This record gives sequence, C-alpha cells and structure tokens, in this order.
Amino acid sequence: VTRDLAFDDVAKTMRCVFEFDAGIAAFGGNGIGTGYHLRDGLVAGDYQGWSPGTAPQIASVKKDGDHEGYVYVKPGGTYEFKLTSQNDWSGTNFGDGGGGNLSTSGGNLKFPGAGGFFRINANTVTNKYTISQTTWSIIGSLTGWGSDISMTLNGSIWEGTVTVGGREEFKFRANSDW
Repeated sequence: VTRDLAFDDVAKTMRCVFEFDAGIAAFGGNGIGTGYHLRDGLVAGDYQGWSPGTAPQIASVKKDGDHEGYVYVKPGGTYEFKLTSQNDWSGTNFGDGGGGNLSTSGGNLKFPGAGGFFRINANTVTNKYTISQTTWSIIGSLTGWGSDISMTLNGSIWEGTVTVGGREEFKFRANSDW
C-alpha cells in the first residue's frame, strides 16, 4: 500500500505522520493531506473490548468480498479477534477455520506477535485470510527512489523526518515493499 505525496517548496525539514485510528488512515505532512474512512468489515477483539460498534474497519473496495485493512493493536491481552459484518454480533461473524481459512463456526482469529500494526487480508468468498505485522517507511525522489527512510512507531502513530530540497515526491509504504 502506498500513498503519493508531492510538495513544491524550498529546502526544509518536515515531520511526516502516518496515523491509523479506528479504521481511518490519515496521510499528511506539514498539515497537508487527505484521509480515508473505510467501512466494510469490523475487526472486534480483546484488544478493544470485544465491541463491534467501536471496532476498526477493513474494506472490500470492489465490493467483491476481498477485504483489506490495517489495525493497530496495543501490547497486552490475548490478541484474539473476530471479523464481523455489523455493529453488534447479530451479523455474519468469521473466526479461524484453521490453515488460513475463515469459518463462521471457527474459534477466534489471532494477531501474530506482541502488538503493533497488522495488515489483514480476508476474502469472504474464498474464506481465506492472512495477517501480517507491518512497519512503515518513506521512499521518493528525496532518496533517489532507491532506499527507504524508516518511520518510528510512537503509540499508534508512525513518524519520520525528511529533508526536502525543492520539489520532492514521496510515498509511504508498508514493509519496504510495493
């Protein structure tokens, strides 16, 4: 996942922030940016009190059952969760069917690792899912598009500092990959 940003500016150092909060991805730098609000599947679990109504959301952009999204999970707890289709538990609820399979009768899904940012891919047509922990970085003309500038997780916010010299283009990207 990448996000293009471009700035026409004189040389200066800027702080870039990439924040996820309850399913909202905010992209910005020096107060300039846009945001997305994704709502399609809810990721309710131990890390947020098992409350679908306040759970982060993942989306099926093409409305084809192929969902993707990012969730921040604080360290601590069981790291268990379910995917649900409604703000309560009365809709379709997906759990772990084993072997990367979703099941409406399965046990709880589980985030790998001890907290952090996770990418969830869940296809409710094929009933397959993957969960991977993510790190974030910046790449662009300011590095010759050849290397990433690592960002640091500060609470639920990814931060990084870059020095720009005139017109620069850059992207945020997960796991230093396109």
